[in-house]
Amino acid sequence: MIQFKELTYNELEIVRKWRSSSEVNKFMYTDSSPSAKQQIKWFESVTKDKSCKYMIMSYKDVNVGLVYLTEIDYISKHCHWGIYIGEKKYKAGVGAIAAYKLINYVFDDLKLNKLISMVLSYNKDAINLNESFGFKQEAFYKQHCFKDGKFFDMFGYALLKKDWIKLKPYFEGKFNYGK
Repeated sequence: MIQFKELTYNELEIVRKWRSSSEVNKFMYTDSSPSAKQQIKWFESVTKDKSCKYMIMSYKDVNVGLVYLTEIDYISKHCHWGIYIGEKKYKAGVGAIAAYKLINYVFDDLKLNKLISMVLSYNKDAINLNESFGFKQEAFYKQHCFKDGKFFDMFGYALLKKDWIKLKPYFEGKFNYGK
């Protein structure tokens, strides 16, 4: 099954490898291939920041990717989320289960009201994942991301807790969670 655990120094090199791979990097907002030293500096920065959470995703005790929440606002009760699968052989199916688990974590454990996703316009898998879980497109950002020497458009998606409450029973059945 899918498990999340807090990111530690022990996983930094694998996360750096994933971030630097073309399969992951092409969908990130930045053209990032950090050095080991830069990765440690980034990690130390995000571990001090209470408005974000980075968690290793494992499947059957194998680290397969990263899930994260950023811009967590406990007053306005919203945050942004992201996910990437770094191990190619786990791409099919693991992302949907991780998304289900992360959405529940945001609404049930963190008690937030809105989950936001920013997606590069050419990232069809992320668009499909968001829409399949009931996220609605709320924004279109023209030439919002500068990457590979070009500007790219982005979509802003969001899911409200009240909408998730209606959808959750369907997903509980789909992922055999419920009873």
